[in-house]
Amino acid sequence: WHPNYPESYDPTNHPQLGGGPVIKLNAAQKYATDALSAAVFEEICRKASVPCQRFVNHSDIAGGSTLGNILASSIPLRGVDMGNAILAMHSCRETGSTADHLYCVKAFTQFYG
Repeated sequence: WHPNYPESYDPTNHPQLGGGPVIKLNAAQKYATDALSAAVFEEICRKASVPCQRFVNHSDIAGGSTLGNILASSIPLRGVDMGNAILAMHSCRETGSTADHLYCVKAFTQFYG
């Protein structure tokens, strides 16, 4: 979510910098995330005492995709498209939070032991 362009995003969810990892969801299945994989990742975050956020594209504006859904259709493994909240993705001034990076490290450490 970018505060300079609120009209481009769903008004009910606003991932915040420093608010923990963000799970990407899409009704058209543009991401690998499904209900079960999202729940598993949220539980991993809970066990690691890491806050977790959700991101849903604006319903009437087409968003991007990831390779996650392509991999999920080819490999019999569950996946979750997640990452850190950032502003200005793909720009030379992409901005994120170091706290989110540390939260992801904690979540991954919880998962991988």
